[in-house]
Amino acid sequence: MILELGSGGVLMIGIWGVGGSGKTTLASCLYDDISGKFDGCCFLGDIRAKSSKVGGLVKLQEKILYRVLK
Repeated sequence: MILELGSGGVLMIGIWGVGGSGKTTLASCLYDDISGKFDGCCFLGDIRAKSSKVGGLVKLQEKILYRVLK
């Protein structure tokens, strides 16, 4: 996998696959590796379960904004 960091703009990476294939583990390792190169960053795992709770999407939005904007 080659990522061209430093080219400017917003970087988004999509990872998809069947359940249990290690997507969250891969995403977490990648996040740990490159997050220090950004002014603001946030890693959220288990989005499906968290978003289905009452107020889940709003809480996720708040968490992202809080972590990115500090």
